[in-house]
Amino acid sequence: MKNGKFNFGEFMDFKQLILPSIIKIVYVIFAIIVVLVGLVAMFSMFAVNVGAGILGFFGGLIGIIVGEFVLRISCESLLVMFLIYDELKDANRKLGSGPDTDTDAEANAKWTRDSIDS
Repeated sequence: MKNGKFNFGEFMDFKQLILPSIIKIVYVIFAIIVVLVGLVAMFSMFAVNVGAGILGFFGGLIGIIVGEFVLRISCESLLVMFLIYDELKDANRKLGSGPDTDTDAEANAKWTRDSIDS
């Protein structure tokens, strides 16, 4: 995606990745689910008795906090891999090397010979 525009050719060549966007959407959906499950756990135990309700309340609260934390770390770990990929791709482009800049096999071979000789 260059300048915010969708390029079907880059998408089909796997130069444009869609998984980072999907991960962000999945994070929001699961964050809502974690909060809803925690709220149900917090208040459903009051139907049994007050003691179970108090334990359920704090258990649900801890579940929301821990669940959101684990979910966030999981999604960020996946996104970091894509950010590293983007940074490496930008570095290759700035250095004038790599498959995004050179399509000529001879130019790539020359670059390889030059880097080995250095």
